[in-house]
This record gives sequence, structure tokens and C-alpha cells, in this order.
Amino acid sequence: MKVYDLLELASRNLRESVLRNSLTTAGIAVGVASLVAMLSLGVGLQELASARLSRSGLFDTIVVSPLRGSRWDQDEQVRFRATGTPRSLDETARQEMEKISSVVEVQPEIRFVAEVRVADRSRVTMVGGLSPTAKDSDAFENLQGKFFSGPAAPEAIVQIELARDLKRGPKDRAALWKKSRGNQKGRDQAKGEILKQAQLPDPSRSDIEKWLLAEECCWNCPYTGRQINPTTLFRDSQ
Repeated sequence: MKVYDLLELASRNLRESVLRNSLTTAGIAVGVASLVAMLSLGVGLQELASARLSRSGLFDTIVVSPLRGSRWDQDEQVRFRATGTPRSLDETARQEMEKISSVVEVQPEIRFVAEVRVADRSRVTMVGGLSPTAKDSDAFENLQGKFFSGPAAPEAIVQIELARDLKRGPKDRAALWKKSRGNQKGRDQAKGEILKQAQLPDPSRSDIEKWLLAEECCWNCPYTGRQINPTTLFRDSQ
């Protein structure tokens, strides 16, 4: 059979089965489009996760701490002292570490407790230092406002929780303090009841919350309706 005859036969079959050929072509197109979409979605999610992890500093940041006050065990400290003299982490050491190959920067970690005052309002909070390169960190991706205008600018980045607390007046802070003291008093009473009734030595925070939840439910299980026994509340099977 010649090529012309083959083409004529194929065209005649296509004309006679228009619906079947159209459905076959549409199915192939949908399948290919779905495959391309799934592959594109997987590659995009992988690149997004890799970018976020690389920007988080988990894989390219090393924390260097002095031997004194570190969490090394006694054997590690004795072994280190036997092999050499500990270095002081001062400016000279920082500059030497910064000259190491493939090291981008070396910055000290500065954290201290301070009292923040705005007009007649104040609050004690934790203050930490940031290097200029922290601007590219993932933590400041959705930052509302602007980053520091310069390395020596007298500016600060305030978390929204601190701004809300400073915005509250004396009455609101007094109400929050009263509520906090009331909650603490309730937890102390629950701890005493646990020691007295359940005879559980040194109850944890979760144990106290479980007891308070049981009191809130009037000692009735919200799922089964059965009464909760205080002596069996902290058993593993309950």
C-alpha cells in the first residue's frame, strides 16, 4: 500500500469517528496537562522549601560559645583543657574567625533584659541585637514597616505583642494583672487539691490544667457523660 493510500485511509477513519477521536485527543491533552501541573507544583514546592530553609540560617550558622559556662560535660571540658588553652571570645577572636575561608560574617549575640518606657507606660522585655544581614532572613520577610536605616541608627524593631501591651492604659494593665493573679491562685488551689485528693506528688503543669478542665466540666466527661473520679484522673488508662 502506497503512502497516498495510507493517508487517505487515515483521513477517512478520522472523518467517520469524529466524536471518538475528539474524546481520545481531549483525554490525552488532559492527562499531559495534569502531569505537567503536578510536576511543576512539586518542583515549585521543593524550591520554596529549600529557599526558606536556606534563609532561616539553620544550615549555614554556627554558634560558638566559651568553655566556661557551656553545657559540655565534665569529661569534655577536662579533655579540652588537656589539649590546649581556651580562647577568649573577644574582638580579636571575632576578626580571626571572620578571616576563615567561606565565612561570610561573624557577629556577637547580644541579649539583655531592659525596661521599655513610652510616656507613662513601661514594660520589662528582652532586647536583642541584630546584624545588618538579618534583613535578608526569613523572619523579616513579612515585616510591617522598615528595617534599620543604618548600622548605627538609634532605632528599634518592636514586636506587635509589646506594642499592644504598651498601648494599654493603666486600667487595662491592672485588669490583666488581676486576671493573671486570679489564674495563678486557681492553679495553686488546684495543685493543693491534687496533692490532697489524687495524692500525686509534684504535679506538672499539664496535670494542673487537666484538673482545672475537669472542674470546668463539673467532673463529668463531655464525651461519655460519665462522672470523673479525682483519684483515677491521672492514670494512663483514663
